[in-house]
Amino acid sequence: ALTIGDHIAFKARLYPSPTPILPRSPDYALHAQIRTVTASGFVIGDLKQIDEQRDNLADKLGRFRHDFASKLHRDMESPTAGIAAALIVGDRRFISEQTYEKFRKSGLAHLLAISGLHMGLLCFGVIAALRAVASLAPSLSMRLPAHKYAALAGVITGLGYVFISGASISAVRAFIMALFVISAILLDRLALTLRNVALTAMLVLLVNLAALYTASFQLSFAATTALVAWYAVSYTPLRANETTHELVCRRRLEKS
Repeated sequence: ALTIGDHIAFKARLYPSPTPILPRSPDYALHAQIRTVTASGFVIGDLKQIDEQRDNLADKLGRFRHDFASKLHRDMESPTAGIAAALIVGDRRFISEQTYEKFRKSGLAHLLAISGLHMGLLCFGVIAALRAVASLAPSLSMRLPAHKYAALAGVITGLGYVFISGASISAVRAFIMALFVISAILLDRLALTLRNVALTAMLVLLVNLAALYTASFQLSFAATTALVAWYAVSYTPLRANETTHELVCRRRLEKS
């Protein structure tokens, strides 16, 4: 009968946060202390519900995610329902151990955690769709900056996705990275640059300095840096040709 936001009381046995077992192994106690968690343990008694319920935004979103995932589980077949709930609202309760094991052995377990791939597909998918719709009305899109309105819609969509999915660390980091790229579009600057990657990393470290020592931060930014660097080297001549072509067209229009 418990729901998200209920207050409960119970007896538990608590221990100090564990120290690293081996030299240079992850220090989970440090990361826990950063989140103001100073102990861990397990419940040794029955749960007792207290007749109080929080009604803040976090609990409302939590109940929405819980109910939405349960509805998907009722209306869809397994394991599709569990995978859909994990991708849409970040709830992995209904993914069976067998299904997760298949994802893990295939090297695709990271797809179940909302990260840059999901955020990029959503934000830039919305932007591409709106720009495609705007292209159907050329007279209107020539008078208005349709690409900027589409970029703004992408930001709003991504922010909503962060809240709906539970605002996990990977989702927030992916949204910050997408926000820098979309902000460059709004400011008429180059979007995919190493400068934006560096600014994103700095902002993430300002929020959580300990993220520097996590594998997710190191691998995600290493992969992003490599992709953006490859893009900058590969497409610089193409951008130069396009700029020259636009300049020639503009001069012809001025002469005419």
